[in-house]
Amino acid sequence: MEDADLRGAKFYSVTVDPAVLPGANCYQTDFSRADLRGADFRRSYLRGSVFRKAKLDGTDFRNCVLYECNFTSSTGEYRSGRVDASDWSVRHLGRFRVS
Repeated sequence: MEDADLRGAKFYSVTVDPAVLPGANCYQTDFSRADLRGADFRRSYLRGSVFRKAKLDGTDFRNCVLYECNFTSSTGEYRSGRVDASDWSVRHLGRFRVS
């Protein structure tokens, strides 16, 4: 994912159909020089990931595992910390017919 343009990306996972929750397993992923402005990593497992020189303005890292991550020379203000996540399910907007 190095040098990737991931502005506004949503890192979600499907757990039990049709439930979709924020969070992805990105263990030791290299996001060096990636544009992650506005990306949603809520509840993601990011242990050992590298964000060297990444653009992080508006990135949401709430309830993430950031153990051993490298943020050297990254820029921007991001959100982090532990908060109540009981209402973070992502709901679909309606039913779709696939033909």
